[in-house]
Amino acid sequence: YTGMLFWALVSTMFLLRGLRSAKGSNWVAYGITAALGAYTHLTMVFVVVSHAAICAWLLLFPAKKGSFRLRNWKQPAAGIGLSGLLTLLLYAPVLLQVQQFFNKPSKLEKVSTPAWAFWETLRGLSAGLSAGVGAGLLVAGALFAAGLWSFWRQERVVAALFVVPGLATLSGALLARGTMYPRFYFYLLGFGVLILVRGAMASAAALVESMSKAPDKRAKGMAWGTALVALMIVASGVSLVRNYRYPKQDFTGAMRFVDAQRNQNEPVLTAGQASFPYLVYYGRNWQSVESVEQLESVRGRGQRVWLLYTFPIYVEHSSPELMAAIRRDCTTKDVFPGTIGGGDIVVCRIEARR
Repeated sequence: YTGMLFWALVSTMFLLRGLRSAKGSNWVAYGITAALGAYTHLTMVFVVVSHAAICAWLLLFPAKKGSFRLRNWKQPAAGIGLSGLLTLLLYAPVLLQVQQFFNKPSKLEKVSTPAWAFWETLRGLSAGLSAGVGAGLLVAGALFAAGLWSFWRQERVVAALFVVPGLATLSGALLARGTMYPRFYFYLLGFGVLILVRGAMASAAALVESMSKAPDKRAKGMAWGTALVALMIVASGVSLVRNYRYPKQDFTGAMRFVDAQRNQNEPVLTAGQASFPYLVYYGRNWQSVESVEQLESVRGRGQRVWLLYTFPIYVEHSSPELMAAIRRDCTTKDVFPGTIGGGDIVVCRIEARR
């Protein structure tokens, strides 16, 4: 996702250069970088679609002012067409697998909804900031609005290139599989930072303009804006403490805890998204349970049972009865936190039946 963020920024830069000048090299560079972005992550296709839509708009409704205009349709068509051709060539070895993936409906369509993705995005942005989170998000939202408005007033094409890709991704994800995840929009963080910094500088300049009578208003506005950006960097840096303190998911810590606590013959079970890592990556001979019947079968041996699970929302979606049984009978012994929302590894134990 970081790679896609890079390619989204670079391809947008070449698109703007292509709109500003008639050099064909800019459109060739656009086609190559957009294809590399799609090869990095297929979500980049939605970015290219949004670029094509903006170019079509500029052809149908030519801008009366501004630096970015389309003189003819051939250059953008060549650049976008080149990106499509290169993407197909890069994906050629796995094209059938990609088709099969999108033909298969997602099992998490009712869980990974747009509403869930929205709130999960806010949680992720505020992670690690224990105090003043609400106020911080409001200030960031106000600066974002100010920055976007400043871009819109100066050059509407640039503002559109920052916003329309997100709308295209939203529409495309809903039409493709119906699921929504915050990571689909990670590439927008590059644009978001540009807008936030612009908002900080514009807000500081407007504040100095309204309150100061000094002749060097521009210099003071730049100084206050720079100080505000520095403050945002420091606040953002505070949130990194949690990200470096915990892994994304602490599978190793939970596994070591169980190994140290359980008796040798006591069975260990995994549920939901915890099963694949332990059975495949760690090669443990633990049993994966997907139903209450499987759980009861193991409990019937008359021993204490250890169980590890993560993302309870997914376990509950696939097997509500199993999740209910876990909550009812399995006593939590430890929780191993991680930075991903809902991804804590829970270790619980079911006592032997008497």
